[in-house]
Amino acid sequence: MAKRRYRTSSCAVGVSDNPHLPPQIVRFMPRHISGPAPNEEPGKPASTISIVPEQYRGILQQLLADAHESLLEGKRLPSTYYIGSCAAEVLQAVPVDTSSQSGKEASVMHAKRMATYLDADFVVLVTEAWALPRNKADDAEAILSRWGSVGQYPGKLDVAWFQLETRHGLFTAQAKILPVPPSKKRRKLGTIEWMRTDEAQGTMAGVLARLPTQDGGIPSS
Repeated sequence: MAKRRYRTSSCAVGVSDNPHLPPQIVRFMPRHISGPAPNEEPGKPASTISIVPEQYRGILQQLLADAHESLLEGKRLPSTYYIGSCAAEVLQAVPVDTSSQSGKEASVMHAKRMATYLDADFVVLVTEAWALPRNKADDAEAILSRWGSVGQYPGKLDVAWFQLETRHGLFTAQAKILPVPPSKKRRKLGTIEWMRTDEAQGTMAGVLARLPTQDGGIPSS
């Protein structure tokens, strides 16, 4: 199997040869990185990734580039957690079962156990989803009342969803998945917009334990 390398601002990730680590865990390898990030090259989707703490940008950019490449190859994006520790220099991919609510909950519990095992300081979730167009956001309640779910709404958008969870905050991004005519299978990512969303809640978040503060909030990055 070919090795895949993920980059951070100060290191890349390669397959680990440590026999004491579980299968599929990979280890960061020091490397100087220069030049444009993968999703800032010509022809790649634009991003507002500068809002994300610097130490996580490299690996996010690589995951974005991998997602873009997979869509161009006509593939769907498998829902996956990427659980890592910058201190221990390891990364683990954990598939997410999205077939049912119980499957999602079991995947989150597995991810939490892996995060504890690795003493992880970040978790990235990559998945496909449906979303309402921005001009329909105010009509969300009426749309859900009529159609039952966003997935049943005829005007829904196919989007890629990226979620970075750290012990210091939560960052999310959404990008439209656009067709690549004349192909009926090939697709591509549109503009990627990152936001800090510390108050967001949901089944797929909360994999990491948050660092406590005196006021009970989340410390700033």
